[in-house]
Amino acid sequence: MKVLAVSNAAWPVVGGIEVLLDQLLPALRDRGHDITLLTAAHVSDQAEVAVRHGITSHRTQLAVALGRKDPGLLSRERQRIKRLLTDLQPDLIHAHDIGPNLWAVVKAASPAPIITTMHIGIQTTGAGSVASMAEMLRASSWVTGVSATAVAEVLAVEPSLTNRASVIGNGIALPPPTSGRTVSGRILCVGRLVPQKGFELVLRALALVEASWPGAHVVFAGDGSERSMLESLTADLGLTDRVSFLGPVAHADVAGLLAEAQIVALPSRWEGQPIAALEAGAAGRPLISTAVDGLAAVVVDGVTGVIVPPDDVGALAIALSRLLADPVLCDALGASARAHIGAEFGLSRCVDAYDALYRRFAVAPN
Repeated sequence: MKVLAVSNAAWPVVGGIEVLLDQLLPALRDRGHDITLLTAAHVSDQAEVAVRHGITSHRTQLAVALGRKDPGLLSRERQRIKRLLTDLQPDLIHAHDIGPNLWAVVKAASPAPIITTMHIGIQTTGAGSVASMAEMLRASSWVTGVSATAVAEVLAVEPSLTNRASVIGNGIALPPPTSGRTVSGRILCVGRLVPQKGFELVLRALALVEASWPGAHVVFAGDGSERSMLESLTADLGLTDRVSFLGPVAHADVAGLLAEAQIVALPSRWEGQPIAALEAGAAGRPLISTAVDGLAAVVVDGVTGVIVPPDDVGALAIALSRLLADPVLCDALGASARAHIGAEFGLSRCVDAYDALYRRFAVAPN
């Protein structure tokens, strides 16, 4: 099948969806699908058309045009998308979350069926009004969500999709086992430094336990709107020597950071199904996470990691102390985590599910 994948972002941006697409699209191509990617330009000098891993990507500035309220640029970019659809004549369009590119595709009225995958809850997409989101969802022949809650939120907005929705979880390729490089007391927080991730809670929890664990050290790998706040909070709590901010990190370097970590902490306030959590488990690292949908299926409390209530600094501090005190427990949780991710969230399971859905539409497009 000729498939046009549509996303709000892609490599070189490092985020969960971007990392997933970097593995998923070539894997679907290897199943016999002809994949083209429509995504956004992230820097001004990016080429409009590029090839990565054998996948051709077309980058638009629709989001920039909407942000600037620039009608000329908006019209130009919409025309580019219409030409792409005319030239490509896709058999299927697969959108990863809703956003400007999907909006333009819908407005172009392509006859190809649309599958829309929600990677986060619809209430947190920031894609515009409920009416606009509902319009994009109604245009979808099928909607998938990475969790049951993501699907439920879609159906709350657009009940007409009740019989055209399903859950397909994310997946990753299981890396080789890590060996012998763990740094005692190393706590890794990997992801965007934004309110959703709750990373300031890790700093406050460290402040509660740092006297008992002088070797504990938090490493933040990522960047975002809360970095300045987190750096100021670090200084206010007297933790400057106990915290490192690495800034943006290439995805290729994440494996090394996970190998060194004794613990990975992700105290999110909400999630879809974060790739960072899957990668932590796949690397054999115990994860301290919160009891929010999207993480509950990834982390098995007391088996592959520790689950604490959202926004509960005291519970997070107790969990940190428990794991810092017991490297043997960390190893056991990490081994279970790797087995769990391999069994439930391997890339092949995700590819199988999308491949089957694609082929269903090849036979019955409506």
